[in-house]
Amino acid sequence: MIGLALASTGIVGITYGLAQLGNAAGLDPAATVALLVGLTALLGFVVHALRAEQPLLDLRLYVSREYSAASIAQFALGAANFGGMILMPLYLQDVRGQGVIVAGLVVAPTGLGALISAPFTDRYGAGITAFVGATILAASTVPFVFLTATTSYVLLCLVMLVRGIGFGLSIIPAMTAAYRALPPNQIPDATPQLNVLQRVGGAIGTAVLAVVLTNHLRHHPTPAGQASGFGTAFLWVLAMTITATIPTIALARAERRARVLIGARSPRSDAGGKWR
Repeated sequence: MIGLALASTGIVGITYGLAQLGNAAGLDPAATVALLVGLTALLGFVVHALRAEQPLLDLRLYVSREYSAASIAQFALGAANFGGMILMPLYLQDVRGQGVIVAGLVVAPTGLGALISAPFTDRYGAGITAFVGATILAASTVPFVFLTATTSYVLLCLVMLVRGIGFGLSIIPAMTAAYRALPPNQIPDATPQLNVLQRVGGAIGTAVLAVVLTNHLRHHPTPAGQASGFGTAFLWVLAMTITATIPTIALARAERRARVLIGARSPRSDAGGKWR
């Protein structure tokens, strides 16, 4: 119960504090208090989890470098994906004056892209697949940085399709890589952690992007200025995606070392074709 209370207070405090930054013109007392309470509660949760015999979340799993890398990737991908997904409907409604139906139709190709990527998520190594997916996700975010008030809807749909492919190729393989880095008896402890990290990453990413977007829109009321604000917010999404790409490199390298080690231990044949 202590761990649950500390974790919940920490997550809510940080998320609420970041959200308040977007509503206020600066760092107001409510946001400051919420952030301090949230950070203190999370620190207390970490201390409690490391001392408890049966913690809510077993933080000792992070001794594994591969699991730590996959967890960072999950958090950053959650922030980039779910935080970024909220921006496009807002752009279409606030800047372009479209309704929810058109906004939904433009975002819909993301799901199609994830479906297209599904057959490839288990075909190659989880680490290299996650790296390729994160790279695609980062590349598909770049066009959004240059959003204008007249950007083609066709271009938006195509980029959302590619973004969906990157989403499917990154987030699922990264979770698979995390599971493969642990012995089977630790997977039940790892599963809730990865789910929490992904969702907390999405919540915090959304809050950060809301702060960036709100501060920009407050000083740029014209359609062109608003479109520029969304471009700035997507620049932050790009930074989050690049951050997610870095740990996937570590996952890919770990898989490569494992394959080399397995190859060195496997039987080899001499020039005459005889096994030795």
